[in-house]
Amino acid sequence: MDKRISENLNNKELDYVTPFLWLRNEEDEKFIAEIDRIYECGIRSICLESRTHEEFCREDWWSDVALVLKECQKRGMKVWILDDKHYPSGFANDIFRDKYPHLRPYGITEYHIDVAGPVTGGSALVEHWLNCDLECASGPRSSLAGDDEIVAVYAIKHIPDSDKYTEIIDITDGLWGGMVYFDLPDGMWRIVIAVKTRCGRAERHMHYCDMLNPQAVDLYIEEVHKAHYDRFAEYFGNTFQGFFSDEPCFQNNTRGEFSTDMGVPLAHYPWSDKLKSMLDMKSLAGLWFDIENVSDRIRYSYMDTVSREYQKNFGDKIGNWCREHNIMYIGHVIEDNNTHAKTGAGVGHYFRALNGQDMSGVDVVLHQIVPGLTECDNSGYVVYKSMNSKFFNYYLAKLGASLAHTDGKKKGRALCEIFGAYGWAEGTKIMKYLMDHMLVRGINYYVPHAFSAKAEDSETPPNFYDAGKNPQYRFFKNNMDYLNRMCHILSDGVHIPTCAILYDAENHWLSRDFLPVEKIAKVLYDNLLDYDIIPTDYLDSIKDGSINGEKYNVLIVPYAEAIAPEVADKLKNADIRIVTVSEKEWQNPIGCENILLDELIDYMKSNNFCDAVSDYEGIYLRYYHYTRDNAHIYMFVNEDIHNAINTKVSLSCFKGGEYIEYDGFENKAVLKKSKSTTVDINIEPYHSTVIVFGEIDTEGIEEYVWKPCLQEKEINPEFEISLQGRDETEFKAYKTSKELFNITGRYGIPDFSGHIKYEAEIVLPKKDCVLDLGYVGEAAKVYLNGKYIGSKQFPPYSFEISKEDISKTNALTVIVSNHNGYAVRDVFSKYLLFEPSGLMGPIKIFEREAQ
Repeated sequence: MDKRISENLNNKELDYVTPFLWLRNEEDEKFIAEIDRIYECGIRSICLESRTHEEFCREDWWSDVALVLKECQKRGMKVWILDDKHYPSGFANDIFRDKYPHLRPYGITEYHIDVAGPVTGGSALVEHWLNCDLECASGPRSSLAGDDEIVAVYAIKHIPDSDKYTEIIDITDGLWGGMVYFDLPDGMWRIVIAVKTRCGRAERHMHYCDMLNPQAVDLYIEEVHKAHYDRFAEYFGNTFQGFFSDEPCFQNNTRGEFSTDMGVPLAHYPWSDKLKSMLDMKSLAGLWFDIENVSDRIRYSYMDTVSREYQKNFGDKIGNWCREHNIMYIGHVIEDNNTHAKTGAGVGHYFRALNGQDMSGVDVVLHQIVPGLTECDNSGYVVYKSMNSKFFNYYLAKLGASLAHTDGKKKGRALCEIFGAYGWAEGTKIMKYLMDHMLVRGINYYVPHAFSAKAEDSETPPNFYDAGKNPQYRFFKNNMDYLNRMCHILSDGVHIPTCAILYDAENHWLSRDFLPVEKIAKVLYDNLLDYDIIPTDYLDSIKDGSINGEKYNVLIVPYAEAIAPEVADKLKNADIRIVTVSEKEWQNPIGCENILLDELIDYMKSNNFCDAVSDYEGIYLRYYHYTRDNAHIYMFVNEDIHNAINTKVSLSCFKGGEYIEYDGFENKAVLKKSKSTTVDINIEPYHSTVIVFGEIDTEGIEEYVWKPCLQEKEINPEFEISLQGRDETEFKAYKTSKELFNITGRYGIPDFSGHIKYEAEIVLPKKDCVLDLGYVGEAAKVYLNGKYIGSKQFPPYSFEISKEDISKTNALTVIVSNHNGYAVRDVFSKYLLFEPSGLMGPIKIFEREAQ
């Protein structure tokens, strides 16, 4: 059989999951106990989360890290460390506040006044635009006084009755004595004063590292990364695997906005004096204002330069230091709602930002993906309040997977920080949905958020053990085992896409009309057409439609009102078939065929670019095609949370014959056969399946035998119901009832979190049968006559019962565990649906056909 499936079936120890472990200066025994809880979940790596530790990079921190390294080494576990005292990474343990204040980052902003021309010998007072932004100061005004500097002054000509401009005149030479002097022709003119400043950043961001300054980044490395090497060099490259960088970003303009588009008056953008020699300074006003024949060029040049400077001076520099010291550099930036292509909370260009890392990385936290909400934007606990559903469902994971596929140094490793800050209402069922969402899109390493040695830790829940008070902990291991097994299946091979889509950072930079990548991606993925997203930077590396082993039938270029000449030139010379896609007729500047978005699927099908074709008419069947050792591996996921998907799928590489069907959650494989190029796919909500064929050894895999159900019977036993609260160690009698009801409903116990035990005597046929519990909230364990039958944490809650375990009368015990959200009622959980708790039924028995 496939080697990886064999290793899974034989329970090989795997290491693809690295949860955060919060450190809080607590007793050694608590740290050790929490490491044991992590280990018993089948997890063999941890990442130390530093922001809750008040003594970061001081003696208590070093003592705690030494303890963790020692304990993990004893258990054969690996350790990663989040690389700063606070997120976003770049705080540098606060060394830029007092020790190196001259190396704090600068930004550039503009102030403006308007005058009517013609003007001869006119002037404007500019000195009072320096240090005038008092609201941004983190202390007294004197803390920033003297930092501001006028970089340039421009006059731009208004186009009447519009917010656009038609001419730009550099009047910087007119600066003198706190004034600027100028002559201007007829018209309405805006005087734009470009000011270099340390204002414009949120107070919490005032003293971070200047990511454009290599000297500042060197000091950051010295303070954090090298300080750990000096103390723990013996662990580097063995027990200690590397540093995790969490959401580093420019942070400009964050006092007013989350992420910063170009072309926004008064906005602050990242700045370094070095940029003066790298940009056309006579056009700088085009950063903020739409000036004909000026703005597109300067915005592209500015963002291209700044994102490359970030890559060189920050990401690449830290990554190179880590590799020189035999460890890895991993993590992620902020991607939210296309922030990855902007400044502010972003860094301008996703692929450049993560170029220096050894894995690609994304995160899904704070309700960014919610089961069932694929087709609408949802709210969540984020500063921007609304999730772009197309971005989070069709773009986010593909960013990470595409970088892992196309950058050789990533070795196919795509990481996701997951589960964090959803609140206690996020149970293991939601977690399963999120895992499958990321797995089927190509993510194969995970950082679950989080474990904590502190009891009832309120820091961005859920935490997975909660000092034994999390009712869902007993099911968490099932998810982690599944995650490790699926990552093992989907690693160290090659992804097979149908096409590539051009990364659209440059379109975001120009702030002009364009077709977002996620709209194209949705059309493709809803029709079983998989894709990678590749940046312009990689076009030169494509040979005969391939890059780093990834082969693309076609590169899809989204419509853009303006395409930078540099981008157009690369596209014209790229060694790959190219089409543009637009929502309306477009004479593109590349000279290739244009396809209307509504006709894209017909184009793909007519050119035989389809890999998987199904008669399923919905949009919720997702797939991922992977190859390794001449075997083809298809993962299929059902993202419909209410309805099963039963369909035949024709696979381009399958010619009929034997194939393996593998259930990664149950860790079971069966051998099936097909006389055609199709395979039968039957997937319940919250489920996935894996199909494997090609050069595989099927020895040891049992042939699938269909066992039909002949008779269905609903049962309504009288249950003895008892409760064990999250703080309790024993069950206490609650009530006896033949009616099933919501334990946390209006007339129940709305604040109950814990375990609900149902006990009853039932009569079963003396045959193999299936016990279906119907609706369950949220996870269940089943016992029959004292024998453990199994557990389920997502639908269907069906359990196979062997006739050998059936007596004349049978003692049925069902223990249902809900989540902590009902009792804790944390603020993060307010964005999630609270489902009913307990057994809701209907409970049915299905007889199996005798074999």
